[in-house]
Amino acid sequence: MMEKNKGSSPWLLNPLTSITAWKTRSIRISKMRQKLYGPSELADNPELRKEEVLSVLRKLDLESVKGSKCSSLSGGQKKKLTIAMEYITRPEILFMDEPDSGVDGSMVMEVMTTLREITDEGKILCVITHTPDRIRHLFDKVMVVGKSSEGCGRLCYFGSVDNALTVFLAQSLEEIVHKISGAEKCDSC
Repeated sequence: MMEKNKGSSPWLLNPLTSITAWKTRSIRISKMRQKLYGPSELADNPELRKEEVLSVLRKLDLESVKGSKCSSLSGGQKKKLTIAMEYITRPEILFMDEPDSGVDGSMVMEVMTTLREITDEGKILCVITHTPDRIRHLFDKVMVVGKSSEGCGRLCYFGSVDNALTVFLAQSLEEIVHKISGAEKCDSC
């Protein structure tokens, strides 16, 4: 039923049993279920696990591509697949490093709106982005991290978007990003 991908792309999606990623070796969520879920009902019940995988595919609008090779997916669908692979583990907190990179403009909003829906379920989502203004209406809070005098990360700000603009005397969030990334250190934070 499942064969190793012989094409140029290392990804496969098999919704009937698990979400599977092929790199040098196969990483199957179903094989890792004891580590991921512990002795839960999902780990012990293949039918429930199948329902959960299909539910995640539906949530991320990936049902139409189940069984497809990653090489045939669009950039946005590939991003959604990576989100699905994390989301299937039922995390309370998700860290997404530039989930909008490599995605065309029309899909960025779809991907980011999906992430917003995940937070609306009560999950905590930390998104790292260097182009925050096009999606700023989706943020509850923003965190600005700069470089300390020791060269380490330093929290410069945490709070509302509007207040961040005031604190940094900026017209946009991207202006804040440029101010922080251009600063040698963030002692003024």
